[in-house]
Amino acid sequence: MKKINSLKIINSLAEMTQHYDREIIEKSLLKAIHETIPSKELRLFKVTQNPANNQVDLHLSCYFINEHIANTDTKFHQEQLSESLQTAINDAIECNETQQVISLDDDHDEVTLLYPSTNQEGEVCTLLIQTVEETGIHFDTPRYIYGLLNIHNNYIQLINKSQTDKLTGLLNREALNKQMTTELIEHNSRQKFKNNGGQTQRKIDIQSTWVGVLDIDYFKKINDNFGHLFGDEVLILISSIMTNLLRPYDNVFRFGGEEFVILLQANSSKEANSAFERIRHYIENHNFPKIDTITVSIGVTEIMCQPSISDIIGEADTALYYAKEHGRNQTFMYQALVDEGVIQKNNANIEDDIELF
Repeated sequence: MKKINSLKIINSLAEMTQHYDREIIEKSLLKAIHETIPSKELRLFKVTQNPANNQVDLHLSCYFINEHIANTDTKFHQEQLSESLQTAINDAIECNETQQVISLDDDHDEVTLLYPSTNQEGEVCTLLIQTVEETGIHFDTPRYIYGLLNIHNNYIQLINKSQTDKLTGLLNREALNKQMTTELIEHNSRQKFKNNGGQTQRKIDIQSTWVGVLDIDYFKKINDNFGHLFGDEVLILISSIMTNLLRPYDNVFRFGGEEFVILLQANSSKEANSAFERIRHYIENHNFPKIDTITVSIGVTEIMCQPSISDIIGEADTALYYAKEHGRNQTFMYQALVDEGVIQKNNANIEDDIELF
């Protein structure tokens, strides 16, 4: 292999850092690696610690295969891999060291290289798996790839910081706007594909995204009786509770004041309602300092073919308003309320106090 071209490296960095979208940045990263070190396959994984079982979860976020590059968000099951590759993945994450797996066949020798990369806390947060022909490896290859991975991680952390609420550490409204836009576009694309006679193949494709607007009941009284500093502590505690209860691929956002928005995946209205009710019950039964019991109300809707983000939030907000008007400490599903005839379907954007992004 020829020596790595330093000009290509500079151009790759310029391309990667001119974007502000995580998915485009990930594509740029894999493109930069392939153009400089021709690869048969590249897979970029997000590495997260699952608090439920204390195991490491891998989510495939971007891949390059057969000259095709694409983003995804799929939980990866190591059982599908060879035993040697499973061992290499575990060793790479546990030891934070590059691992190498060599595959021999009649035509050529392939090498699979695994590159773990850490965040600012020293935890492995990204794993790149590269498959190349053995003759395609240069002694500078690991240094080049680690350099790009570190720049990628640092840049992503800067973007995350700009999209994080400073008080609670949750994602903010800017991040909410971006994710809901993506979810709405993906849903419309799947629906169009289905209407044209296509059939979804994977379970994750038939899951719906549900939006819950959660509001802390009588939060003004908490601030009035105990002060705003205590109120801030309540917001932080409830944010932590929700974060711990949600799965790695679900998200909670600070919407403003004492309101939060939760996006989660579920196969049905019943399953979504159970997930939101679990959050509500947990908060109700949590023993908060000084005040003992705090309750929340939640309004939920499904992302379907609504015209805009404000329409989606408007539907969830309508269900939330119904919950607060009928006793609080409840979860209501927007479509169920419409079907029961207790509210009218929203036919126009609900603006009220909803800030359009």
